[in-house]
Amino acid sequence: LLLLLLRQQIDQRVHAALAIPGTHEVLSTNGETNNAVLFDGRSGKIRATIPTGTKPDAAAYDPATRTVWIMNAGSGDITVVDPASAKVLATVPVGGSLEMAEADGRGHMFVNIEDKNEVAVLDTRARKTVKRFPLDGCDGPTGIAIEPGTHEILSACGENAVAIVSAPDVRQMAKLPIGKGADGAAYDPVRHFVLVPAGR
Repeated sequence: LLLLLLRQQIDQRVHAALAIPGTHEVLSTNGETNNAVLFDGRSGKIRATIPTGTKPDAAAYDPATRTVWIMNAGSGDITVVDPASAKVLATVPVGGSLEMAEADGRGHMFVNIEDKNEVAVLDTRARKTVKRFPLDGCDGPTGIAIEPGTHEILSACGENAVAIVSAPDVRQMAKLPIGKGADGAAYDPVRHFVLVPAGR
């Protein structure tokens, strides 16, 4: 049913489908229509259509505030949504072409900024940007993942590499080669791996 619903929305350029923890609901972002859809993942029934900024792309869940953060690549801001009420709580300006984001579970959201080759750090309780740090030698970062034990961040770069940064002191620790066309990243807590899909 999830695949059927996403196929029905294909003309809206669905970018992300985010399962809401603790529920059966899914939020999808629609880049052509500048909105997000909240629907039941079992039945496909739509509960709400939520306005966003321009060209919404990635979406991330913040467990500290139980909110969904939608990265608007076109307008360079983030739409913060309460999935329980299906309401927009805030629009957070960041700047740049926003890609994927990851929460650390302690009130911080880390967002790759593709056209600036940097990561923005946001306070999810205050709903504001608190710092930025560059990704040296990482052009066009897309996917991002956090290792919760060490608080190290992995950003997938556009030129067949990943950059690894220590979040506490924003020190870049390594740059490693990967496949072509990276456009995502996910942490596997069982094996302690970060998986980076390389589409080319």
